Amino acid sequence: MNRKALIIGCRDLRLITTHMTLKSLNVSSTIACLTYMPHEDPHSEVILEKVDQCQKVFSPEKIIVENHVALRSKQISPELANLEEISYILVNDSSIAQKFKSLYPEAETHIIFEGILNLNNQTHASQQLEQATYHYLQLHPPLVHYLHAENIKWIDDTTVIESISEVKEILSCENNQSKPDRSILFIHSSINFLNKQKFLIQQVAVIESLLKSDFKVYYKGRDACDFSDIQNRVQHSLRDNLVDMGDASVPLELLIRSGEFKAAVGLTSTSLYTLEKYLNIPTFTFPLTLKGTYTKRTPWRDFIVRTFCFTYKFTPDYRELTNEAYDKFEQLKNYNDFFYHKNPAKKPPSKKQKKIISGLRKITAHTKKAYRSKEHRKNLIIAITNKISKRLQKNNDVLFVDSINMKDIKNHYLDYFEKASKLTHKHTIISNDIIDKVKYLYMANRSKLIVTSINNKTLIDENPAIQHLQIWHAPGAFKKILVSRTGSFVASSSAITPTVYKNFNVQGKVYPIGTYSTDIYFNQDKINERRQSIYQDNPGLKGKKIYLFAPSYTKDKSDKNKPIVYTDLNYEQISQQLHNDEVLIVKHHPSIINRKIRGEECTDLSYFNNIIDLSHYELFDLLTITNSLTTDYSSVIYYAMLLEIPVAAQIYNVAINPNDLCFDFFSDFPGPINQTNTTADFIALLRNNLKHDKYDHFKEQHLGSCDGNSRERLTQVIEELVATQ
Repeated sequence: MNRKALIIGCRDLRLITTHMTLKSLNVSSTIACLTYMPHEDPHSEVILEKVDQCQKVFSPEKIIVENHVALRSKQISPELANLEEISYILVNDSSIAQKFKSLYPEAETHIIFEGILNLNNQTHASQQLEQATYHYLQLHPPLVHYLHAENIKWIDDTTVIESISEVKEILSCENNQSKPDRSILFIHSSINFLNKQKFLIQQVAVIESLLKSDFKVYYKGRDACDFSDIQNRVQHSLRDNLVDMGDASVPLELLIRSGEFKAAVGLTSTSLYTLEKYLNIPTFTFPLTLKGTYTKRTPWRDFIVRTFCFTYKFTPDYRELTNEAYDKFEQLKNYNDFFYHKNPAKKPPSKKQKKIISGLRKITAHTKKAYRSKEHRKNLIIAITNKISKRLQKNNDVLFVDSINMKDIKNHYLDYFEKASKLTHKHTIISNDIIDKVKYLYMANRSKLIVTSINNKTLIDENPAIQHLQIWHAPGAFKKILVSRTGSFVASSSAITPTVYKNFNVQGKVYPIGTYSTDIYFNQDKINERRQSIYQDNPGLKGKKIYLFAPSYTKDKSDKNKPIVYTDLNYEQISQQLHNDEVLIVKHHPSIINRKIRGEECTDLSYFNNIIDLSHYELFDLLTITNSLTTDYSSVIYYAMLLEIPVAAQIYNVAINPNDLCFDFFSDFPGPINQTNTTADFIALLRNNLKHDKYDHFKEQHLGSCDGNSRERLTQVIEELVATQ
């Protein structure tokens, strides 16, 4: 059978990523569509060279050259629209992919992303589960929450390096082994929301500094006009040593000429990470003066600019090349002051906003001070929504509720419930967004039973208008989470029933039937499947002794508004002291991962071969390969104990009161405890983590009802509660 692939946009770095993707598919022939930008001449030597490279790497039946912007506008030529027997579509743009999917509905769609596009398109990928497989390069390890879904494939470093080597061999590229002397690659960053003139001036200052230090600077821009903008601002006497390398972010030329550069200087983490990780070019960065350069702020733009701060924190300053004096601490302080200590004044309300505020004040008949209070707004939303909803019939049996950060019911139970029960049901998310809150209250008042696994005092626990079943997202009884009231509760063991009654102020009944999320831990086929999958994605972990470090969401003792992300540990020393057969895997709490996405300060582990951040994997997947688990005050220990994995606690600088726990931590914890941050003690904790003599008793007390059938019993409880309404 002829399994033909249509490749779209296969040039520059995407030629490499497409080559990687094709290796994993059973493809017998290809048709290539090479794209060019509007400022490029499709008949130029540059494009003809790209066509030649494409011909050599893919040996396609046909190469079609198309305008990239036209494709994004869905202006597809008849030649592309009437191809026959297309089995696969490989493309790097999701909007283009949708159009070709409509033209070739039977073809498998594979979308390949690299760089900052990871952040924009993961959400899209998670919402389009049946339509495509998404392939990502891991180019933002300290910043990105790597999702782990059935249709998302992460390309590991080994595969990237192998493909680069194979493409070089295909193109007959000989590595230039001459020792780099005075050649510097400067990667231009085109950030369209920064003040262009001021941003150019800052980049020119860096380039001139390198040129004055007798370096030859090879300038790599993004647009045809970038080089002229820079060159016109550089001193005339220095321009002879400034060379234009053309546009595009990471051209194939860099893969061929990588050995010619002493170093690369840039601003963005994507380019620098690519050059250092895959091309072995030492990278340096420079600080960006934000005041006056970055003005019109938005949350997404804030994240982009915070990545520059991350890059500067973990990458050497370019002045180490020029031997100029600088104060890195002062530069980091400038970044922090801009984002965390100077709150811009709020804009005064518009006439329309004033009119709305005035109308709401009249409706509520309260003073200005009362209206602006959080408590008043909460009660107003609940009262209005409840009043409207009470007039409507309860036409839904069960409403499942997750939080924006933790979708446990959706991930671990909803599919099972849909197959096992005939009850009508809906699922919703609660967040800080006012629309989400109103939507939830409306749906809650039209449902007979609310089932949730999160703690939300405002809209769930303290709202007497709803019938509530709390199934909690974690087994056991670890932390005290006091609430005003809870309807009924599902516990993981009968032994912890008294604790649950007191902790959650249960008004109804406690059902000790086990926790729904633990069933998969009793499915040996799933355990073997996930273990094989994670080894396939990370072949370097095979045969290693693996220590899993999974800290919870805890607050710093010195600043309780700041979560700990374990910057207190010296990961460089830990990496040096781990043996060749040892690997430390780090999995962050979901709330920490979300902070990383927003660009807040977190630990960068991308520079270590034996310390790996695999936060994008499910906990279950990681536990199938781990030898021991280390955490702090976290209920993840219960999941590890289901697989008989030893557990330990690293609790240095964690701001939690022992009285806030449901048991005596230092007497009852079923494993060793370390209260220091020294590397020697942490390494010893990892290596000496064996099953404690209190292990079995603790497990039976907290997990006695978990046997692999908890979801079945939970479904029966839900059906019984709905029947009583």
